[in-house]
Amino acid sequence: MADIELSVVKAHLKVLHDREDDLITIYRDAALQEFENYTRRKLYQDQAELDADGDDAPEHTAILNSAIIAGVLLLIGNMYEFRSVQATTPEGVYRCWQPYKVYWVA
Repeated sequence: MADIELSVVKAHLKVLHDREDDLITIYRDAALQEFENYTRRKLYQDQAELDADGDDAPEHTAILNSAIIAGVLLLIGNMYEFRSVQATTPEGVYRCWQPYKVYWVA
């Protein structure tokens, strides 16, 4: 599964301590999962990871890149800041991910 270094996420959140690492890791994992749910693509760290899946790779995939990471970081920031209230997902998240969304045509 694709991953973003915890240090990158913490830098984005401007968190300098380790007390919330477990929580931030949960947010990171949830945001990466949300990318897959929203786009209907399986996310891979790099081409080598995709190639390693070979014939088991699904039809629709994506390789982690700066646009995907930017959306993930925006979503994590939103979850971190508004953890105690009902918050909507920032529009920027979907703008970053829209080009990867798979649409089903009936």
